[in-house]
Amino acid sequence: LDSGDMDESIRVLEQALGILKVRMPKTLLEIFMGITYEFNRQMLHTLFPKLFIKNTYRASQRDLIIVKLFNRLANLYYFSDMNKVFYLFLRSLNFSEGLGPCPELAFSYANGGPAWAALFWFSRSFRDMDHGIRVSKQIGDKIMEGSNYSFYAMISHLANKQVQAVEYANRANTLLRGLGAYWELGVALAFRNHSSWVSGRMKEALAEVDDAVTLLRDSKAIHPLGWALMDRGYLHSFIGDLDEAAIND
Repeated sequence: LDSGDMDESIRVLEQALGILKVRMPKTLLEIFMGITYEFNRQMLHTLFPKLFIKNTYRASQRDLIIVKLFNRLANLYYFSDMNKVFYLFLRSLNFSEGLGPCPELAFSYANGGPAWAALFWFSRSFRDMDHGIRVSKQIGDKIMEGSNYSFYAMISHLANKQVQAVEYANRANTLLRGLGAYWELGVALAFRNHSSWVSGRMKEALAEVDDAVTLLRDSKAIHPLGWALMDRGYLHSFIGDLDEAAIND
């Protein structure tokens, strides 16, 4: 993933699930059947939380690895296959809600932001991310707290809540810098920048994106760096200042 090879990253993660005897649906029909099954399970979790959502941590190492693989695959498929994203998100969330408070549950809730937003169910997105923030604070995990803030910024931008988007992006930026979660930090920086454009704050947006490019380049975070370079090019185009350096980026 760090080298920018998405297809190979997906192949390796799916191979790891196979080693753990976790079967992934292959056909479109299997994916839709899986979504239907997992969606209905999640609605039961919502209606009867005391029956399905555990308050005591009781995960095995195998459980934690499986949830991590589901969550990372969902992030990767976000760029190519939203059906698989929604399936993986639901399966991860249903599974992790039975594990009790842990980083993996907090991250499953964070993934609820973009997953539910794909259905334009923004209230559900914010609900899940609020749960993720609560779990993160409960277990004292700053990376997971920052990750939920990051996705909160993303969904706030998509829901046209630009002030809120900037607020949560800044929270993510404060927590995640230096902690190594550069993918999630990159999401926060990108959507903070987008919210600044939309609000007409072009000079502020340029300063933000220059800062993001420097940070992500130094961190060798290939994908987030690509987003930041692309955003910088767009900004220079919008303000009519597309010089040779911006074109080279």
